[in-house]
Amino acid sequence: MSLRVWLRPPRSLLVILFLLTLVSISTVAWFGWRLVQQDSAVEEQRTQERLEHTADRLVVALSGVLADIGERLDKAPRRDAGPVFVLTESSLAVLPPAVLLYRPFASMEPEAPVSAFAEGEAREFQQGQPETAVAWYRSLSTSSNATVRAGAWLRMGRVLRKLGRLDESRTAYLQLSGCSGVLVAGSPAELVGRLAVCESGCEDVAALREDLLRGHWWLTRGQFDFYWTQVAKLAGRGERPPVMAPELEQAAALAWRERTRQPMAGGQATVWVDGRPAFLIWRGGPGKRRMLVTTPETILQRV
Repeated sequence: MSLRVWLRPPRSLLVILFLLTLVSISTVAWFGWRLVQQDSAVEEQRTQERLEHTADRLVVALSGVLADIGERLDKAPRRDAGPVFVLTESSLAVLPPAVLLYRPFASMEPEAPVSAFAEGEAREFQQGQPETAVAWYRSLSTSSNATVRAGAWLRMGRVLRKLGRLDESRTAYLQLSGCSGVLVAGSPAELVGRLAVCESGCEDVAALREDLLRGHWWLTRGQFDFYWTQVAKLAGRGERPPVMAPELEQAAALAWRERTRQPMAGGQATVWVDGRPAFLIWRGGPGKRRMLVTTPETILQRV
């Protein structure tokens, strides 16, 4: 037997050495994989703890911002957070600098029924007796009911203008312009009277235009456009009716809709409008309250 053959290791020993090496490498790889897993789990836990800590701080800061906004609603509300509306059971207004040119719903102010003037209108239109119609309307103009007085002045001014008695007609419309808080023909009596006086050339059209621009009357969008067009014609301007920002118009509609859905005297709520969240903060009961309408993004900017 040659020396080379004699020194050759047995095949079984080579297999054992190979297996031992394979087991050692596998063990080292397994421990390495476990170590990586543990490091990853520790990092995830630390990340979760940081997120929870950040969330806790945001909750505390957000609670402070909401409390501050709510406390200031009754006194000096933060108007940069969004429009602040003043609501009662029958009215809707907004604090400056925002202006409601028109409202989302028709006015709830009272108006006399048409039947109250049936006899006078029969004399005016059916019987062709304008003079007796004027006398009838004049008798109603002293009624204790403000809505009846307003309706009588409106009709009296109309008939007198048809008769060419312009000074008397102007006087009737001036009386109508002093009837606040009631409607005639579905519109504010004061506005109808002032427009008629402007048409007679006895009132500053610019003043009427400014009152429209500051949202002095509760008008629907259609009513506002109509009266704006009439005033623009009298002023010789031909201006198109201005339009409110869609965000303000939507916020006004939301505040009016939610005014009776939240019975508590103070609180906050999130409502969804067209798939987007809106945040409400209010103080006061349904009879009279202030309500801020804003977005979560606006609130979070202050945190």
